[in-house]
Amino acid sequence: SEVCRHVGGIYTVLSTKAATTVQQWGDRYCIIGPYTDQTSPTEFELLSPGPIFGPTLSRLHDQGMQVHFGRWLVNGNPKVLLFDYLAHFDRLNEYRQAVWDELRIPAPPNDAETNDAIVFGALVAEFLAEFVASQPAGQRVVAHFHEWMASIALSLLRKRDVRLATVFTTQDITGALRAIR
Repeated sequence: SEVCRHVGGIYTVLSTKAATTVQQWGDRYCIIGPYTDQTSPTEFELLSPGPIFGPTLSRLHDQGMQVHFGRWLVNGNPKVLLFDYLAHFDRLNEYRQAVWDELRIPAPPNDAETNDAIVFGALVAEFLAEFVASQPAGQRVVAHFHEWMASIALSLLRKRDVRLATVFTTQDITGALRAIR
């Protein structure tokens, strides 16, 4: 898939910083990414989600969302949520319409990278909205988005006024600026 081809750079960034980040944040740190049949089974240890993510994942699973929880098999072994976005392409038109209706972002219909980003981003936005809504009053959630693949989720969360702190980083600011136009 196109998403997996473009995750490589951010994969390297996150995997090289995982041990330090886990050391500082412990189990409060969790990475979100795409699930793929090609690489995820060898780079990921499936675990039971426990009390932090379990209730949210259970509700979303009941609604048909496929998310895998476990540990990423890199130095530091951070928690990871992997979204099986390919299993949700039956909702592509619905998600594309939401991107247009809510964000006024046009998307070329036959662009695989765009479609992957829309489906993945919509799923991440649904998860984070549900997760934030389930937190006790006063519990803060911070979501750090990396690179252009995160832009749809970040934009949808902002438009939907989901109460979480967000950070966005990118190495290629010109690509981000093109995406905004």
